[in-house]
Amino acid sequence: MRTTWTLALVTAASLTVGCTNAGHTTAPVGSSTITDASTSTSAERTTTTIAATTTTELATTTTIPIAPWTRYPSAPVAPLRRNTIRGYSKINTTDPVVFLTIDDGFIRDPRVPELLAQHQAPATLFLIAGSLAKDPEYFRKFLDLGGSINTHTLQHAHLPGMTPEDQTFQICGMVSTIEATYGSVGYFFRPPRGESDDNSLAAARSCGVRAMILWRVSVNDNQINTWGTRPIMPGDIILLHFLSSTYDSLVTLFAELDRLGLKVARLEDYLPAG
Repeated sequence: MRTTWTLALVTAASLTVGCTNAGHTTAPVGSSTITDASTSTSAERTTTTIAATTTTELATTTTIPIAPWTRYPSAPVAPLRRNTIRGYSKINTTDPVVFLTIDDGFIRDPRVPELLAQHQAPATLFLIAGSLAKDPEYFRKFLDLGGSINTHTLQHAHLPGMTPEDQTFQICGMVSTIEATYGSVGYFFRPPRGESDDNSLAAARSCGVRAMILWRVSVNDNQINTWGTRPIMPGDIILLHFLSSTYDSLVTLFAELDRLGLKVARLEDYLPAG
């Protein structure tokens, strides 16, 4: 049974913001909760810079027809186990797909959902309360495109070392906020900065979270950051943030995905709740 949290008013001014304008540019690796733990933490990061057109003014919002989604996964996928949370920075698949995630929600460029619609690219969002409260209808567009909205804590909290009660308030409070806003909520969780402890996972599990989502690739300011000498690979989870540069970063990303023959797929199709 999910607990409904009675939350104190959270305003943008009261938020403890942990992300800089540069966003997260590194992928957390080496944790025992990550399914691809063979990745070495000593690997050098590879940065790919692709020229992209810089636009200084936001375009007028238009309605773009959406073509049918690509039929993936190509084979049946086992549902996530109940009462167990694992961390994922990539999905083990040979399908030519990657997974797009976008965090926080501070800057809401109307061109971003339009661009995702053009590329048939569903996004998994991890939002905080202040951003969601400012413009819930903006984020609803991502739901309409096949995406989901998930907890990133109420206030972008630094979870390690917090009491179990405080972690539960942060993680599950945001679950309740999303559900109260849209009538449903995604079953994923991303800890701010990718940092968590055992209490984080226990708290997330208590309010229905099924998986902790980390990342293998980050994109910011037209730069694609991977680890080692590897390019973006099938199954990679890609991190962006809602920043003023997000539209141009997505243009850069889609150009590289096209070059590699990769498409964006729904994370829920590969990590179904069951």
